[in-house]
Amino acid sequence: MAVKGGYWPSWVSDFRGIDSRLFTHIYYAFVVPDHTFKLDLSGSRLGDFISAVRPAKAILSVGGERADPKRFSDIVSNKSSRKIFIDSSIEVARAFGFDGVDLDWEFPQDHDVKNLGDLLHEWRAAVQREATVTSRNALLLTAAVPFSANSNGSFPVDSLKQNLDWINAMCYNYRGSWDNFTGAHAALFDPINKSEYTTDMGLQSWIRAGIPPSKLVMGLPLYGRTWTLENPGSHGIGAAARGIGPGDGGTMTYAEIMRFNRQHSVREIYDQDTVSAYSYAGTAWIGYDNVKSTTTKIQYAQRLGLRGYFFWQIAGDHEGTISRAASNSWS
Repeated sequence: MAVKGGYWPSWVSDFRGIDSRLFTHIYYAFVVPDHTFKLDLSGSRLGDFISAVRPAKAILSVGGERADPKRFSDIVSNKSSRKIFIDSSIEVARAFGFDGVDLDWEFPQDHDVKNLGDLLHEWRAAVQREATVTSRNALLLTAAVPFSANSNGSFPVDSLKQNLDWINAMCYNYRGSWDNFTGAHAALFDPINKSEYTTDMGLQSWIRAGIPPSKLVMGLPLYGRTWTLENPGSHGIGAAARGIGPGDGGTMTYAEIMRFNRQHSVREIYDQDTVSAYSYAGTAWIGYDNVKSTTTKIQYAQRLGLRGYFFWQIAGDHEGTISRAASNSWS
């Protein structure tokens, strides 16, 4: 089954923005483990989420960028803490009617690699045992991983391949305000600069490392990165910049970008080399994916034989424009 996935952020509590017809799998992002290594459900609305996403499959995502990476390191460090975490994840998923659990640990360090591999092996075994005892379909197990097998430390590739249904490669955030030039933060290719920070390079690295394309899902952003141009007369990708532009900390959702473009009567520019889009007004510059770049990436993913795609994050879309185009593009 192809994956047409998307994460829904828990801090956006109005689930009416979810059009489940456009997705096969929708992730609740996020819950985190507490100091006892069990999942902390305070403030969550898991039951309401489940009702909102049907008939798509619902997956409970654990972790996220704001989660404490040391907590995960502590969890995987010994068998007893791993069991507490695994049992809690299965219990919560079943109690609320989720179809699977996703691990978004950003990011394991080298000393965590073996322990993470053990966690995934024990998690898969526990999921299979629970399914046998209850005569239910086994919960799906997935994980969000860096765009490249060569970034953000090591991953136990053999364990990922053996124990997960698929991995979600986060193919975005290659460029940002830390650069003094504008960039395509989710570039598919970079033929001019030959940068290793591209979706093509990242996905190919996972395949070379041993992940079958059929277990690899390509991440797509529903947000853009912004800069302030040094010179409004020089505004292409790679133009000199001096820090963040409009938006929250140099980011804007796709919906906010569309409003910005309308308000400033600016023209959207498509960059064929990187397979991305950008717009600018005065010194404000925004790089992002539009319908054309997204559907072009999906065609690429299909040629590569990938399992599918996912979005971070669905709530950032503009009236479902990109989500709808993506769903229609995957044949």
